[in-house]
Amino acid sequence: MTAAPAMGGNPLFNANRLKLGIFGTNGKGAAQTLVPEAYRPTWPASVKTAQLADAAGFEAILAYARWKGYIAGRPDHASGITLDPFTWCAAIAQATRQVAVIPTVHAPTLHPIAAAKQCATIDIISGGRMALNVVGGWNGPELAMFDAPMAEHDARYDHLQEWLEIVQRLWVEPEEFDHEGRFFHVVRGSSMPKPLQQPRPPIVNAGGSDRGQAFACEFADICFLILRSEEPADIARQIAAYKRMALDRFGRTVQVWTYAYCVQRETREEAERYLHHFSVEMEDGPSLDAWSAGVGSQTKILTSPEAVRAFRQRFAAGAGGSGLVGTAGDIEEYHEERLVRAYEVTVRDDWRNRVSNFKTKMDRFKLPKYVIIAANVNADPEWSVPATMALKLNKYERDIAVVDITDVLNFLAAELNPAELRAVVNKGYEYLSDRKLCGKEDFKEKYRETVRDWLDEVSGSGTAAT
Repeated sequence: MTAAPAMGGNPLFNANRLKLGIFGTNGKGAAQTLVPEAYRPTWPASVKTAQLADAAGFEAILAYARWKGYIAGRPDHASGITLDPFTWCAAIAQATRQVAVIPTVHAPTLHPIAAAKQCATIDIISGGRMALNVVGGWNGPELAMFDAPMAEHDARYDHLQEWLEIVQRLWVEPEEFDHEGRFFHVVRGSSMPKPLQQPRPPIVNAGGSDRGQAFACEFADICFLILRSEEPADIARQIAAYKRMALDRFGRTVQVWTYAYCVQRETREEAERYLHHFSVEMEDGPSLDAWSAGVGSQTKILTSPEAVRAFRQRFAAGAGGSGLVGTAGDIEEYHEERLVRAYEVTVRDDWRNRVSNFKTKMDRFKLPKYVIIAANVNADPEWSVPATMALKLNKYERDIAVVDITDVLNFLAAELNPAELRAVVNKGYEYLSDRKLCGKEDFKEKYRETVRDWLDEVSGSGTAAT
């Protein structure tokens, strides 16, 4: 059984159930697009994006490996312009404070002794924030440059397994050792210094085929997958099956990560238009075709030409990931839905007539629960009676709850000190004042009025939100 990784200060093992990261900023990123504003892997751009992610509390920055672009005869194509992931991660570690750095290695392109040393060096530079993404290799033309012709699919995983076993022995064994295997012959192997994380840094792997998933479950701590559905129930089953395989077959607990592309604009319509513009109208067709063919035939993630066609826009937009598309508020709702529920605070007097709109929003975003925090619920002779409210909501056949905003404020008043309570009230006003989220004067005034009335009631001295 693979030894468990060190958990120490590596943010990959922090208490957050939802981990966030950025992918591929040492290259062009995941989008296959020709728009002129597409990301380019300059060093200033690399540092800026890394420091933004670090400051936001993201857990990971993953650098992919690419030695040759996807289009034959086009060495200058954007898909082949990629900064070396090991050197890049070492430098990014010095430009950040808490986020994990994850270089990618294609095992046929780097001897395990060299990889073990480079990983230990990055782990020391980063203060124990390094993880390693291991790949068996799938891009035939770039492997041919290394005189490492593409092996049969399952044989690549046999090679990767032996490669990783040597790396991990070099990380932990204090004495020299010999290794005689199918792919490697090592005489008196050793590597010093050792990584800070002991017994080893975490391993990341994306396994899509049956053999790939088994490898990830046995040897990786973080398993990447492409979601095959947008339905929450289907996603839950896919993730649960992966975790169950790791536990039942190998007695291991793994994290499951996936890709997501984010398109944010001031309105949902603008965001959807831009998504269509960069991923359909301006897709990089030749690159997308070559990438899809390589992924489909060599990784077995997609099992048919029909599946490739169905996923085409997702591949163009972001490596087959799921889309987070809309305003900041829409994306936050999507985020909340994936965890527990969505919620909406409204001070409009017509909320009673908008419950059907909330149902529509639930169906649109596939939300399992919706909480409406509204004004004057308790003052309504019908909605203030629990049994009557239940009858009104049950007809929508959705898990919808309506809560009076003063009940929320009373709860906060009981739990928070005056300074904390004022901060919460003013933050609500700040959100209403943000034109990207609301910015409507009547909403702001209604909020001030509601808060003022509540403060009059609980304290006897009205203090409006500032």
